[in-house]
Amino acid sequence: MALKGCYSCIKYLLFAFNFIFWLIGIALLSVGIWIKVNSKSLDDAVRELKSSNDYIYIILIVISILIITIGFLGCCGACRESQCLLGLFFICLLIIFSVIIGVGVFAFTSEGKVG
Repeated sequence: MALKGCYSCIKYLLFAFNFIFWLIGIALLSVGIWIKVNSKSLDDAVRELKSSNDYIYIILIVISILIITIGFLGCCGACRESQCLLGLFFICLLIIFSVIIGVGVFAFTSEGKVG
């Protein structure tokens, strides 16, 4: 009986945090589109990144779409209490965490070899 309020609190916290992540994804998508449209003004502001400037907007757009998708899965899964959506959300977070750990281990083991 007492855990019902706790589950409700966790549900709303999960929804709130995923909604914030979804909004961050929307902001990153808009920045990526802005970089694509106004690349001339960005070249003046960031001259040292000029060689990689052509691909920055693609990376931002792809990452923002990933964040929007994961945030959507978390929000809908929390609202509807859907095990399928929450399972997909968990799997996405697990994959991202595994990739981050793998890149960290690779960077640590090849510290002096790359670059």
